Amino acid sequence: MKALIMNSQGKTDEAFALAKVALQCDMKSHVCWHVYGLLYRAVKNFEEAIKAYKFALRLEPESAQIQRDLALLQIQMRDYQGYIISRRSMLQARSGLRQSWTALAVAHHLAGDLAEAERVLTAYEETLKNPPSKTDFENSEAVMYKNSLIAEQGNIEKALEHLTAAGKHNLDRLAVLELRATYLAKLERKEEAIKAYRALIDRNSEYKKYYDGLIEAMGLAATDHMARKAVYDEFAEKYPRCDAARRLPLDFLEGTYLIGPIYALCSYRSQARNSEKLQTSTSIEC
Repeated sequence: MKALIMNSQGKTDEAFALAKVALQCDMKSHVCWHVYGLLYRAVKNFEEAIKAYKFALRLEPESAQIQRDLALLQIQMRDYQGYIISRRSMLQARSGLRQSWTALAVAHHLAGDLAEAERVLTAYEETLKNPPSKTDFENSEAVMYKNSLIAEQGNIEKALEHLTAAGKHNLDRLAVLELRATYLAKLERKEEAIKAYRALIDRNSEYKKYYDGLIEAMGLAATDHMARKAVYDEFAEKYPRCDAARRLPLDFLEGTYLIGPIYALCSYRSQARNSEKLQTSTSIEC
């Protein structure tokens, strides 16, 4: 403890000297080795810190704090295989915690073993005696993470089926709708993809990504400016206060075709400013 305090005061050399004296007094003390590792971590000598943590764990395998410190350094040093071993040990010690399962899945994910990461999450779901509450936000995020693992493996059909089944009561409804539209487009289910992107634009008509997804799902060529403009005009008419549907066509229109959209956009913004001024003056008079 004195060594840690002295290190925090900037007396690093004296702190290391004290830690070495402590180790000479008791080489089999896991506390001494743990402190030795903390001192090395403080001076950014992560390799020596990991060695000290591992030696401390040999003396006290059940120490959750040492395991956590070791795991943090392993992930920082990109030692994914060592991180997997540490996380598996922590899972065996506390198998009732969702975070232990999720952390092991993340470890496999970082190591590039997506299938094993998915299996870990599935194994946790099978241990649940009762289904999670529909208002369980943590479960909603775990479902979305598992879905992303399935999609990253290239099995888009399975990802869509999982999203439809498990994401039915997901709390992040927008993320579910966005992923569904993306999967439908990748599976070339054109009509369903178009319908999904139109629903997203109905939710937020100012988001450029939704228009791009709709145009791609419709199969419109980048050179077919009039067909693309017609899509934006449709939503500009449907949502009179929508700015994006008027502005985005200016990114690809050329020549005389620009005159109409520019005039419409300037007119819309002028009306919006006048409306704001009128509301402000009315509120002042009141």
